[in-house]
Amino acid sequence: MRYCFFLLLFVPSLIFAQKKEKQEKIVYFTDSEVKRSRISLATDGAGFYSNRNRLGQGFNPGGAAGDEEPSTNGTFAWNAGGHIIFSLNRSLELWTGVVYATAGWTDRHYDFNDMRTTMRANLEYINVPIQFSFHSAINEILDLEVLPMLEVNILSAYDEAVYDRSSDVLLNTTNLAADPDARRINYTIGLSISANFKFADNWSVYTRPFFHYMLNSLIDDSDRPRDVLIGAGLGVGLRYKFN
Repeated sequence: MRYCFFLLLFVPSLIFAQKKEKQEKIVYFTDSEVKRSRISLATDGAGFYSNRNRLGQGFNPGGAAGDEEPSTNGTFAWNAGGHIIFSLNRSLELWTGVVYATAGWTDRHYDFNDMRTTMRANLEYINVPIQFSFHSAINEILDLEVLPMLEVNILSAYDEAVYDRSSDVLLNTTNLAADPDARRINYTIGLSISANFKFADNWSVYTRPFFHYMLNSLIDDSDRPRDVLIGAGLGVGLRYKFN
């Protein structure tokens, strides 16, 4: 009878001790202790004004020195691509990726076989952007960003088409991408300002006006004008941030 009494006391105590041990093993983390991903993905596209600047004449997208009016008209261009984003700290990110881009201009006073013609230049590039994003949260849904940019430009196509000025009949085409003096790799610097709108926990959309300027001439030939590309436009993108 005595052993039964001790057994009745011991069993409830053992069950209570096991429950208490299980409760003590539970660990709770605060948000500050949870490790979050530093990687985001984004895709975007942009439409922009594209033109040339003739080096040695200042910031002037025009024709040869002495022309009474600029001979060059800008044209509409576009780009589209994808990006991977690395968060370096709370206010600094590194953007890189791959972007397909077009560019060009129209020269209204182009000399061809002693005739005044119109030349339309069309270029295509595969670009690798390197951008540092300095961003600041305005409120829970809006961030503002400033993005200085360096871009590696890999030439994939460069065509010049010459047209009769009066009839617009095609007179000649030249594939300058095959020219040994064409600069296959070039560099562009630029600046954009972005507004980033969060519409879900991991998703946001952004819009960013930008300006960019090519550093080196398109054709590395002393017999040709030293032309570089300039552009200004507006891009729109979608971003996903991993948890």
